[in-house]
Formats: sequence, C-alpha cells, structure tokens
Amino acid sequence: MRGTAADHLRHTTTATVSKRCAIPAVTSYALPFILLYGISYFFTQFGPNTTTFVYPADNFGGTAYELVTLGTIFLFGWLLERRHGAWATLLVYVLGTAAGMALVLAAPSSDVAMGGNAGALALLGAWAMRDLLALRRKEEIESDMLGVAAFAVLMALMPVAVPAADPLAGIGGAVTGLVLGLVLARLRER
Repeated sequence: MRGTAADHLRHTTTATVSKRCAIPAVTSYALPFILLYGISYFFTQFGPNTTTFVYPADNFGGTAYELVTLGTIFLFGWLLERRHGAWATLLVYVLGTAAGMALVLAAPSSDVAMGGNAGALALLGAWAMRDLLALRRKEEIESDMLGVAAFAVLMALMPVAVPAADPLAGIGGAVTGLVLGLVLARLRER
C-alpha cells in the first residue's frame, strides 16, 4: 500500500537534508589535511633527511605499526576536533610531530627514525589533559581513562616492537601534547 504524498515528501526532505549536512562537514575539514599532505609530498623531492620535520608521521615501519598509529591518530584527533575544532587538532599534530623529530635529531640514535608515534601521542596527551586536570580536582568525568592509558602504553612501547620507531619521538610528542593540552584545557570548548 502506498503512503501519502506528505509521507513521501517528509522522507525525501530528510534524505536531502542529511546529504547536505554530511558533505560540507567532510569538505571543510579535508582541505587543511590535503594542503599539509601536498606540502609534505613537495618536500619529499629534496632527498633523504630533508623532510624530517614535515613528513615523519607518514613514515612507518610495518603494517601493525601503521594500523595502531593511524588508529590512535584518528581516534584522538577526532575526539580533539569535536572538543576544540579542526585547527586545534592540526596544530597539536604538526607541533607534536615536529617536536618529536626535533628531539630525535638532537640526540641521534640511528640513521633512520620513524616518528608516527609522536603525532599520535601528542593528540592523545592534548585530549586527555582536560580530564586529568578534572581528576586532580576530584571531579567526576565521563571519559574512559583506563582505555586512554592502554592506548598511551601501546604507543609508548611501540619502539620495542618496531626497532626503527624511535622512543625519543614518542617522548617529544607526548610532552608537546600535554603542554598544548594545558593550554587547550583553559579555552572554551565548541
């Protein structure tokens, strides 16, 4: 049996509105990431070790390292973006990755260093800082900090499983993320 014209119009309008809402959200956040990727690809043409500050987060040592690191970057980047917006997420990621790789360069431990864990730990630290401060004030929070700790331990121990992953990159990223998290915790959330 067919529905009324009003039912058809309501269904069509709902589908159209949901399509219109989904596309601008994706396109508005894709541009900064496409630009950053394009810039980093441009710098890959200069040779080895030239792109250490720009390109280290895409330099992984294996499928497991890639999946865990990209999963952590996606999860905490998404959570931080929901809280503070896309530019805060991009800023934390870029500064955390650059700080991690700068620390690796300051104390060279090997010829090749991978720093995907720096950006992941920076995003994780920046997102978790607000809840850590709330726990310190003995306030109740809704976050699963045990799960956050599991991600942090997994990312911190990643250099044990992948020898080319430098632990100094993770330390630099984590410290940068925690410091930026202190700043973000004082800002108004979206």
